[in-house]
Amino acid sequence: INEKGGHFGGTEEYIELMTAALAGVGVRSHLVCGTIGGTIAPGFDSVQVVAGLGSRKTLARSGDEVAAAVARIDADVIYLHNVFDSAIVVALAALEHRGPLVWYVHDHYPTCLTELRWRRDHGACRQRLGERCLVAIADGRCVQRHADRHFDANDLRRRESLSRSLALVDQIVVVSWYMRAVLADAEPGLVDRIQVLPRPIRIGDATARRHRTSNDAAVVTFAGRITPEKGLAVVLEAVAAIRTDVPIELRIAGVVEHPAYWLHCQQMARKAVEMNPELRVTVLGDLGYEATDELLHDSDIVTVPSQWPEPLGAVALEAMSSGAAVVASDIGGLVTFLTDGRNGRLVTADDPAAWTSAIETLVRRPDQAQRLGQQASLDVSALTTEAHLDALADVIRTARKDLAGSA
Repeated sequence: INEKGGHFGGTEEYIELMTAALAGVGVRSHLVCGTIGGTIAPGFDSVQVVAGLGSRKTLARSGDEVAAAVARIDADVIYLHNVFDSAIVVALAALEHRGPLVWYVHDHYPTCLTELRWRRDHGACRQRLGERCLVAIADGRCVQRHADRHFDANDLRRRESLSRSLALVDQIVVVSWYMRAVLADAEPGLVDRIQVLPRPIRIGDATARRHRTSNDAAVVTFAGRITPEKGLAVVLEAVAAIRTDVPIELRIAGVVEHPAYWLHCQQMARKAVEMNPELRVTVLGDLGYEATDELLHDSDIVTVPSQWPEPLGAVALEAMSSGAAVVASDIGGLVTFLTDGRNGRLVTADDPAAWTSAIETLVRRPDQAQRLGQQASLDVSALTTEAHLDALADVIRTARKDLAGSA
């Protein structure tokens, strides 16, 4: 069950990956979603669209309609993903003779009005959802994912209701220990139900990558949504300040979600090239999965300059798997697999000077970049789809026992 079906983002990619893997072991999957974009991947036995499932507003009967769709399927397991209305969770939990209800919380929506947990005054936010959030938003201290949205007491009540509805499910899945801590802070009584299942990644081939020498041009990459929270501007400022004789190509890939921010980044890129004669900037646009994998494989250094506390940061894991040296923000779920100096570099998110130093060192020292990349590839090699399915099966078995015990 998810707000969307088809090709949108990381959640939909995960659902597609799981559906294919489950089909391979004889498990039938059905999708109930609020909207469809592009082509639905093969593998679903059925696809049902319930319009209210994709709405961020509370709609009459949306919970009943989703529950009715699930009842028609007679599912053995209900796997919940992005939902915005607590009534949906309430209706699913109340289904008679239902199977285990597992909620994979992908993001900060249930615990943060702005969805980012990012403050202008102190960066990552650990404040519990409440009245103080409305005050902070009104004062401009919170960065909003959608700047045109306004929040009031009714929005807060709906979001608090969604957060409390976590108590109605049998097990909760998150992708990092950071996300587990966030949900445990929000709903302390649920800590024993929150299970960390690192997201499976497309495992790369680190053995086939080139071995750059100190005389070769360095390929530095940013791959992500073009939006303030992803931090491209920090990398542009950082590479502009690098002073080295080694040529650098900065490759930028990602969908533009914030046109004004992208315009600002383009201006910064032109200025960076003027400041650093060894720098070239290449804009690749929005790439598909295979093209992104190829880009990461061809990159010497991959930057993940997130300014918000990402739940995980899947591109960092994919870059690690490819054998690239990853330089990432020391924030949120990005620290789950990255250890500074062992398998990558972690730097303060909003410190361009620290980013300049980290990137310049790896440009000058290809041996160090290769060592970090090789170790990174080893450290994430176990994040396979098969391992994730095994872990998910354990969660479902636990949920089934919990459900039987409460009957």
